Amino acid sequence: DLALRQEVQDRLSWRPMKVLVVDDDGYSRKLITYVLEDAGHRVVSAEDGQRGVEVWKSEKPDLVLMDLMMPVMDGHESALRIKDAAGQNFVPIVFMTALSEDRAMVHCLEVGDDFLPKPVNLVMLQAKMKVHERNLELNRQVLEQNKELAYFRAKVSAEFDMTHGPVVKTVDME
Repeated sequence: DLALRQEVQDRLSWRPMKVLVVDDDGYSRKLITYVLEDAGHRVVSAEDGQRGVEVWKSEKPDLVLMDLMMPVMDGHESALRIKDAAGQNFVPIVFMTALSEDRAMVHCLEVGDDFLPKPVNLVMLQAKMKVHERNLELNRQVLEQNKELAYFRAKVSAEFDMTHGPVVKTVDME
């Protein structure tokens, strides 16, 4: 069974993700954890936004599913702190919320990357996981290409300096 799962993952170039589920509702947290683990993902969880930030810092998950309204620290504040701690690394945050008015949805997208209405539709959850997995892979490819470009730029610059001498710019201070 494990070999078959690996073969399917290889064929689809699918990579299981580490997912942080942050929700103060224990039933929702366990249900989402079960669905994600059944799909092959590794799940870590937290019961409030403050704990979510702590778990994110220690576990560095690929994606965060975050309840918007929680005690101790709400999802919006928690997402801001995670994004700040992530720096230039892309960390998709998908808010889960029972709020349905447009203003609440816009609020979710100001800091997060997507949202799921509560109760969470498990088919939509799986579809959004696939979309964000593709986004993460594209982001990884861009970062890798940027590293390669920086390497080649440094190499060309070093070769130029060896053949033509270093370029010195003078600044006129007048």
